[in-house]
Amino acid sequence: MNAAPQTYKQLIMDGIQGLPTDLLVEIADFVYFVRKRATNPDLFAAEQYTQLLQQDLQQMSLTEANHLETEFQDYEQHYPQA
Repeated sequence: MNAAPQTYKQLIMDGIQGLPTDLLVEIADFVYFVRKRATNPDLFAAEQYTQLLQQDLQQMSLTEANHLETEFQDYEQHYPQA
């Protein structure tokens, strides 16, 4: 699509007319995301890396917690206190 920028703006404006607020919130979030990525790619990349790292660490914590739950299941039956 090689339309003029004004055509894209009009297409977007026409496309959001009548949408419910919750969808407009999503669109505004996406616009913020695209603008941040375009205006400051280094900061965007650093934030993205940090977010992905946090997700990995959170998933690892859940995996470790599940492992410990399984590892110590029936612990008291196997090792009763005297």
